[in-house]
Amino acid sequence: MLALESAQSERVRRTRLARIRALFAPPFCAALLAVAAASAAAMPLLAQAPPPPASDARLDARLDPRTRASVAAVLDSARAAGLPTEPLVDKALEGASKRADGAR
Repeated sequence: MLALESAQSERVRRTRLARIRALFAPPFCAALLAVAAASAAAMPLLAQAPPPPASDARLDARLDPRTRASVAAVLDSARAAGLPTEPLVDKALEGASKRADGAR
């Protein structure tokens, strides 16, 4: 009985190994290498973001000129540091909608 179980487990093990080896057969490896190379070549293109707008029309319409200049300076600093600027724009628009004083 033990010999039969041992033979069956050996057969199962060999079948599993054959399946794993089939995954790494030369055609599959070549296709995988081609996909990896294409992905690596496309990465710099995907990483390029469109340039941010120089002026946000939403801010121009809702903020007074003095406040707009202050917000623009903060946005330029954030942009230069590589930080996202949309949360800052949202906060400025929130203040405008609540009719907060420009100095705040």
